[in-house]
Amino acid sequence: MSIAQVAAAARALWPSGSIGTTEGQLPTAVVMTAIAGAESGYNLSAQGDSVSELQAAGAAQQTIAAVAQGGCGGYGSWGAWQVFLPYHLALIQSLAGQPGMSPCQGAAWLTQGGGYNAAKAANEILYESGLGAWSTYSGGAWTAHLAQAQAALGQAQAGSPGKEAALAAAVVAAAAAAAIVAGQ
Repeated sequence: MSIAQVAAAARALWPSGSIGTTEGQLPTAVVMTAIAGAESGYNLSAQGDSVSELQAAGAAQQTIAAVAQGGCGGYGSWGAWQVFLPYHLALIQSLAGQPGMSPCQGAAWLTQGGGYNAAKAANEILYESGLGAWSTYSGGAWTAHLAQAQAALGQAQAGSPGKEAALAAAVVAAAAAAAIVAGQ
């Protein structure tokens, strides 16, 4: 996944509005794109918070046990926004419309959809728990990605080419072709 894909997903989920941050009031899409940069390097298939990483960081035994029991492949966090499966699996099941999906199915869902699935989960977490749900926000690491996020969203807003633009062009072309056929 690239920053352009993260920015497009952020623009789709947070097209307007701003949020108060440690850096002042900023567009929500910019803040969430910067958080994705800090969390995953804009990588949709990123996996983190392995049992060994958590042990090395001195995480609570409860968190380590949650990953060992409720993670996937030994990892707890997945996607561009590093959604922590042991705590958010029910949310992912709800968003995916698949009650009973396993943690590995949840991880797969987060890594699909061109960033949009992960952004949907991040949106719910944001409004449920606030920006502090991401350690990269609380620790300030997100600010190192702020200028890059602003630039990417400026390009996304200006209509830089991407999947969305290609899809819109295909829809217009199909409608035009249908109109021509209907007129014959």
